[in-house]
Amino acid sequence: MKLFRQISLLGIICLLFNTSCEKKESPKPPTPEPQEQSSISFSSNSITVRAEAGSASLSVMTSGSWTITGGTEWCSVSPSSGSAGTTNITLTFTENTADQEKSTTLVGKCGSASATVVVTQKEKSSLTVTSNKFEIGQDGGNIEVVVKTNIDFDVSIPSEYNWIKYISTKAVTTKTVTFSIDANSDYDKRNG
Repeated sequence: MKLFRQISLLGIICLLFNTSCEKKESPKPPTPEPQEQSSISFSSNSITVRAEAGSASLSVMTSGSWTITGGTEWCSVSPSSGSAGTTNITLTFTENTADQEKSTTLVGKCGSASATVVVTQKEKSSLTVTSNKFEIGQDGGNIEVVVKTNIDFDVSIPSEYNWIKYISTKAVTTKTVTFSIDANSDYDKRNG
């Protein structure tokens, strides 16, 4: 009986030892689901329209729900939101009565992705002279008329004013040329 107790006791110890040494697998954390990459792009990154009121079309291509912000009082976007796929949008703009062009940047967002399109509206054609009346002595002479313009022009004198002669100038003229530079979404330096 003593032997039976010792064997039983030894068996229980072995069983406990064997159970405590078993390798237990710890639960694995859940595998995160892959995140879908958001994407958005416009059919053009810039659009130029005339000074007259009107509209222009553009496409937006997205991988999910999107919105467009950044319109102004002279340029509106319709629709300004939508779902995945390719959508044609309409830009509607009022007349530009100023003698300078206008521009605005529209920003499209889809999830964490964004894209921009710059809308430029040309200026109203403008030609202004510094004075429309000159007094010249009886002996005649030359006058200089300063013309401020954003368009090319020709000078013509009606035949009934045969006492006025146009003296073309070969002087060097100065024009200001303005360029719109798109945002650099890369970190690399650009040369152009």
